[in-house]
Order: sequence, then C-alpha cells, then structure tokens
Amino acid sequence: MILLSFFSLCLFLAFIAQIFFSLSHMSVLGTDFVAYLTGGTLIREGDGRLIYDLPAQRFIQERFLRLSEVGGLLPFMYFPFLAGFLYVPFSSFPYLLSYQLFVGFNLIVLLIYLITATRVFPTLPRHWLMLQLSSYAIMSSVVLGQTSLFMMLFYLLSYHFMKRRRLVISGIFYSCLVFLKIQYIVGFPFLFLLSPERKKFLSGFILSSLAMLGINVFISGFSSLISYPAFLVTTQQLQYGASIQHMMSLASALASVLAITNYRHGVLLLIHFLLYFGVLFVFLRRSFSIGFDQAFVSASVFMLVFAYHVWSHDYVLLLPSVMVLLHTAYSKRHGFFSLSYLFVIVFLILPWLFFSEYRYAAPIVLLVVGIWLLTISPEHFRKDLGLLQLFRVYPKM
Repeated sequence: MILLSFFSLCLFLAFIAQIFFSLSHMSVLGTDFVAYLTGGTLIREGDGRLIYDLPAQRFIQERFLRLSEVGGLLPFMYFPFLAGFLYVPFSSFPYLLSYQLFVGFNLIVLLIYLITATRVFPTLPRHWLMLQLSSYAIMSSVVLGQTSLFMMLFYLLSYHFMKRRRLVISGIFYSCLVFLKIQYIVGFPFLFLLSPERKKFLSGFILSSLAMLGINVFISGFSSLISYPAFLVTTQQLQYGASIQHMMSLASALASVLAITNYRHGVLLLIHFLLYFGVLFVFLRRSFSIGFDQAFVSASVFMLVFAYHVWSHDYVLLLPSVMVLLHTAYSKRHGFFSLSYLFVIVFLILPWLFFSEYRYAAPIVLLVVGIWLLTISPEHFRKDLGLLQLFRVYPKM
C-alpha cells in the first residue's frame, strides 16, 4: 500500500508540474476557468445584474480573453455568490497569473481536505490518503480551474457531521455543495432518507439555502435570479460546450446506448426520472438495514449517476466514499481481495474513462455498484469474504 500511495503522489505531482511548464494563453482558454472568471469580472465591475446575459458575458470574454482565437463562448452557468466569493479576487490580475493563483488556491483546498480526512478517519494510516491523488477527477479539477475540490470538502464534512448526529451542520454543508452546482440537488433525497433525524438535517439545509439565496439576490438582483432556470436550459447546447455525448452521467449513457437524439429529449428524461425514483424507492426500503457507511457510499454513487450535467472532475464526489471504504477495510482487517478494495479500485479508475470513447460506461458501472451495495447484507460487506469466494471451486460430489 505504501508503494501505491507513493506512486499516486508522484503521478499527481508530475501532472501539476506539467500544468505550469506547458502553461500558455491558448491552453488556459480551453478551461472552465474562463467561465468562472467571466462571472467574477462582471460582479467586480458592478454588473452583477447582467451575470446571466449572454451578450454581456461574450463582451467580457472578447475584451479580456481574446475569445476570437477559439471562436466560442464559455458561459458562466452558476450562482452569483460563487463568482462573488471565489473569483472576484482573481479577476483583478492578468489572465494567466490569475489562473496560476487559482491553481495554487485549489491545491490549498486539496490540502485542507486531506487534513480534514485525517480527523474524520483518525485510525487510517496517513499514507493511505494519498491513494486519492491517483484519481483523474482531482487532476482535472485543478487543471480546469473548477470548484469540485470545494464540493469534495463540503461533502466529506456533511458525512462527518451526519455520522456524529449533528444533522443541522450536515445539512448546511450539503446546501453549500448544492449551491456550488445545482444539479447535485438529486442527492438530497438520499441523504435526507439516510439522516437519523431528518427534521434537523432538513432545517440545516433550508436555513443555509435561504441564506445563499439572499446573498445571490444581493449580488445580482431578484430578476436575474428568476431568469436563471431559463438561462440554464438555453446554455445546455453543444455551442456552449454542453455535449451530452461527452459527459459521464446516466443521461449521457442513455443517449449513447439507446441512440436517443436531442429531438427525442423527452424520452431520455422520462427514462432517467423513472430510474431515479425507482432507485430512490429501493434506497428507502434498504438504507437502514445495510448500515450507515454502506448506505452513504450507495447514496454518493446515485448522486453522481443521476445528476444530469456530470464531467470527469465531478467524480471527486466519490473520494469521500473511497475514504469510507478504506477505513472499513482497514478497521475490519479485510484482505486485499475484499469487496471494499474492489469498490475503491473502481472509483479511482472510472474518471480515467474520460479519455476513452466508452466514457458512457462509467455511470452504468456506478449504477450497478450502487444497486449492488443496496443488496449486499451488512455481514457480507463487513466480513472479509474475499473476491476469491466469487470463483470458489466446489468439490465434486
């Protein structure tokens, strides 16, 4: 395990070094940092009310980023508070410098996450934490200037406080995650059902959400926030980089496997929602009989599967579950061929499918794993039965 951890760390450091050594204006133009910095610039210049105005966003990108070199708009599609708190400070610097500073800032967030993980799982060997660095999800989050590492930290904290029955704080942290990326509201019903005291979790979520809405209204105005749903629908098009065939969600898998085109988008959504509510019903029936940690891992899987807009960097939300599985395996002294380690390997490898034409297989694998977790008995999951049991040769009669 020490060698694997060392390899993960070296792989990550080599990737970060490559970012800085190959840095250029054109290489950064293809990142999501462009969109985030656009929102930050609009707010810094006092034009928060125009944050969902596509011509205003295009003007900013053409003025500061030489958008004509790549020929397309990368729209800011998130809540205003995100740009206001995270990206306004970086919008004051030259473009390349602001990107470098934000990469450094993301690395600090990653360090905070790792330190927090040592507090959440105090008995887990420290070098085991480094295994997470082998996930391409972390690397892509850093290189794209994404906010996924913040989401990963908030999700870990939500798990931590839920397990310790501090449900109000757990709900607050999950609300913070949702307001970073609204598509992960699909995970709320699973965590709500998993909560030992649902009213407290709900009250924390609602309290934080109201505060977030108030901040967003203050930054961009009420009318701008009202136009946000329509703006999201408008920007979910190929011309704005929202190619469903290149995503890693169940919706993209359905579009690829079933060959559903945009002209039959309603059929895709119908299948998607039927599966979602079917899985939610099974989770309701099984979550309390399989143990908290096992149900949490399952909920994390379904959150990624059913969020519509999912890319490789969003798979960082699996990494708190990787820590849960490693902690279970270590504390129960599972053998290397246990199911816990199998799921860890799967969660770490899946983001790398982004480079494959079969990337749509990732959410299908996750859906199978999530259902599998719901059907495994707690005894099967906790005991070191080993994968060899799956291939056991029975004596001849």
